[in-house]
Amino acid sequence: MPKDTYWIRRSKRHLTLAVGAIAITFSSYAATPPPDIRHRLSMATAYAGLIFLAVSLWLGPWNVLRRRPTPTSFDLRRDVGI
Repeated sequence: MPKDTYWIRRSKRHLTLAVGAIAITFSSYAATPPPDIRHRLSMATAYAGLIFLAVSLWLGPWNVLRRRPTPTSFDLRRDVGI
C-alpha cells in the first residue's frame, strides 16, 4: 500500500470523526436543559467523549465477533480514541 493512500484514508477518517464529534456535541447541547451555557457545553462535550470512548472499547469485541484477529492497537481504534 503506497504511503499517500494510507495518509489520505487516515485524513478522511479523522475528518469523518471530527464531523461526528461536532454533530454529537451540537445535538447534546440542544438536548440539555438551559440553566447555563457552561453547563450545557460541559455536558455536550462529556456525552461526545463518552460515546467515542464506548466506540473505541467496542471495536475489540466487534473484531472477535467477526472472527478477525485483534491486534493490541490498530488505526481505527487509535483514531476513535484520540
